[in-house]
Amino acid sequence: MTAENPKTIVLPQIDEVHPEVTLSVDREPLVKPTKDSKRILVIGGGVSGLMTAWILLDKGYRVTIVSKEWAWTRNMQHSRLTSQIAGALWEFPPGGCGLTEVDAPGKGWAGLGHYREWALESYEFYKKLNDMLGGQIKRDFGVTVAKLNQFFYHDLKEADDLNSEDFSKLEAAKKAFADHRIDNLKEHDPESLAAIFDQLNVDQQWRQQLKAGYTHDAPIINTDRAMAFLMSLIKNKGADLETRELKEALPTSANILAKQYNAAAIINATGLGAALLAPDPDVYPVRGAIKRLENTSTSTSTSSSPHLKEAYLIPAQRFPSSNQPTKVIFIVPRSDSILIVGSIIQPQTSTLNLASDSPEVENMWTRALSFLPALNDRKPIPEYPLAQGLRPFTRKNAKVRAEWVDGGKTKTTTLVVHNYGHGGSGWTLGVGCARSAVGLLEGVGEGGRTVEEVNGRLYPG
Repeated sequence: MTAENPKTIVLPQIDEVHPEVTLSVDREPLVKPTKDSKRILVIGGGVSGLMTAWILLDKGYRVTIVSKEWAWTRNMQHSRLTSQIAGALWEFPPGGCGLTEVDAPGKGWAGLGHYREWALESYEFYKKLNDMLGGQIKRDFGVTVAKLNQFFYHDLKEADDLNSEDFSKLEAAKKAFADHRIDNLKEHDPESLAAIFDQLNVDQQWRQQLKAGYTHDAPIINTDRAMAFLMSLIKNKGADLETRELKEALPTSANILAKQYNAAAIINATGLGAALLAPDPDVYPVRGAIKRLENTSTSTSTSSSPHLKEAYLIPAQRFPSSNQPTKVIFIVPRSDSILIVGSIIQPQTSTLNLASDSPEVENMWTRALSFLPALNDRKPIPEYPLAQGLRPFTRKNAKVRAEWVDGGKTKTTTLVVHNYGHGGSGWTLGVGCARSAVGLLEGVGEGGRTVEEVNGRLYPG
């Protein structure tokens, strides 16, 4: 948001790899296309594809988006896209789901530093969106900034064999706070931790087990509303949307698609679809599920708050006495009307056959309820009590990179920029990854660099 134009968000330049990006929430593109403007084909209708399209449209590109399916924005009893099912709580990487979300693939690939930079760029975007136009865009997009409280079974004063990842994550978060990139970070001493537990009426067992915690501001996305906002915005800005399932891999179809859509380049934001489209054998599904509750207490107690306003997370860790991995507790107020409780993490499981009485769903609920008994005062949302979906994970981490694709029998090549494999962090990484994807595209198309050069600048070494 700028003083000159209150409808714009400026993400300032960080370095040559992260140039300034300006986004407008106005219906018109910030830079209107001309007869000479290039068209970009975006494949994928989730948050990664739509965010990339938004940046391109406001830069003056023409955009066509092709997707097998789109977010349901009217009848919410239908199943959702992965981008809608997501818990959509911003987490400083790595996330607390318990799966190794960020591998260490070595030089030339995205690492933890890239994840954190992408996440912090997204954080800045959501924070500015939250403040725009006196709260109007906050309501339209469905973003709120709330306190995220995280708790741990071990203290975080010094690193040891059990807490090294959580300790290093906190140290990095403290640096981001000192750099004014995360707001209101506070570490909890035993007294402040006890005060939180008193307020929540946490069971004594949990009070004895949880030894440390910290709180900071975190964006929370109402994904149904946000996807509806993004789809409406990009259509108003001039994007063409086409429902189409692409069944042929890009190495043999990219040139044909570029010719069909008169596209100068292709953005591949297909999530799990990239397994076949890229094709990429590193892509694999991780099944997840969350319970959806009414965020209104039915308790008549005067001490009971009608709505949960803060998020609570007990990340997966190793329990000190047994060294065994623990399960996640994830409690997130998506709005005053919707409360999300999770979560389930099941790698290499692609069948969506969970029900409210499935053993893992019941265990997830029992776990959360034992920590926060007040959840028992919330009723399931009747029309959609359980959301389940497949997170798009990849080995070697999120794939944000450029390549020239030789389209088989034709003698031409097509520039393809990939933007997929964000795991359970699509909304956390979405803005930063979209910005990098557009940067790669322009580095080759406008900057005249090779794909090796632009990839090497993003992933030096």
